[in-house]
Amino acid sequence: MRVIVNALVLTHLMPMVPVAWGLRLAGHDVLVVGDAEVARAAGRAGLPSRRVGPADGGAERWSRPLVARSPFAVAGSGSRGPAEEPPWAQMGQRWLARLDTYVDEYLELARAWRPDLVVTDPLEWGGLVVGGVLGVPVVLHRWGLDNMSSSLLKPGKQALHELCVRLGAPDGLPDPVLVLDPCPPSVQSPNVTPGEPVRFVPYNGTAPLPDWVLGPRPARRVFVSLGAWGTGRLAEQGKLDSIVDSIAAAVHEVDDVEAVLFLEERFRETLGPLPGTVRVADPLPVNLCLPYGDAIIHHGGSGTALTAFCYGVPQLVLAQDGPLLVPNAERVEASGGGRGIVDERERDDPAAIGKALGEILTEERFREGAGRIRREMAAMPSPGLLGDLLEGIALG
Repeated sequence: MRVIVNALVLTHLMPMVPVAWGLRLAGHDVLVVGDAEVARAAGRAGLPSRRVGPADGGAERWSRPLVARSPFAVAGSGSRGPAEEPPWAQMGQRWLARLDTYVDEYLELARAWRPDLVVTDPLEWGGLVVGGVLGVPVVLHRWGLDNMSSSLLKPGKQALHELCVRLGAPDGLPDPVLVLDPCPPSVQSPNVTPGEPVRFVPYNGTAPLPDWVLGPRPARRVFVSLGAWGTGRLAEQGKLDSIVDSIAAAVHEVDDVEAVLFLEERFRETLGPLPGTVRVADPLPVNLCLPYGDAIIHHGGSGTALTAFCYGVPQLVLAQDGPLLVPNAERVEASGGGRGIVDERERDDPAAIGKALGEILTEERFREGAGRIRREMAAMPSPGLLGDLLEGIALG
């Protein structure tokens, strides 16, 4: 069986990597298709890849308006869905504009490579378009905690119908034959339809394991990860120094705690002096370090949240605005495995951060909640066992 795997952005590819590994180990051919950043990341993960679209990436510039202005980005939404009717027409125009930059190239590649199946990120519409044109079944693979993908399929069909017809799919955008869901059901948003469960296997990239991770440490260690994209966005908004100062001040007030802040060198220049309880380190895949920590503070990324749950580590989510991040924080809070702060004033308030951090470090209920979800995830089917299911779909 020959399988194309594609993702809109790097962070949506990462939870798909174990499925791709499983298919390779089962003897199937896999090709990861995406923009330059996605293709490079696939290569680092040991997977064959092919870039389609601009050589300098490009997905981020199309997704920024959605992240900045989406009606899903409503603090206190309770993960119940958008507070108003989403601007589907405007979003549809952005989807079309992005597809126009690479869909012909993607189709040419797919015709030459002849896939039997496409496994795609729900926000990467090219996978469904190509599947519809070539008559190849398409499986959606959610990125994890997901507040919106089920709501997007209908407007996606409307926005992309004419494009599909023009390219050779007279029935328009096809329905996926299956939705794979790596998020444990007790954590997943009620806004999405149930999918086929697949165990989340943490993959956050590759890096050497530093000596300090395994070396002596204080009584409690907390990791701080604001995300690669999130850190850059905070820096652009002029908010990075403020939130780092707030986190550092909060950590300093909690006894016997060292915080390890992952931050690229380019973002450190404007930081003021930090207390000795805060260590600044080069970014590291969180799956390498979380087994050696007591908690993590992060921005609300789905991959980071699920990695923390996978290791049974309590988490504090300081949710940045976004169509995914605020609902993620709310789901973490509801799960019992951590705290989520979504109020804009509180997430930059050392007192509020310190109070929440003290709670997840000292109240056993948070570790018990994270442990319960860890056991739920361990009982989900391994991605290494999907080969027969997907092969059956491909063969019809």
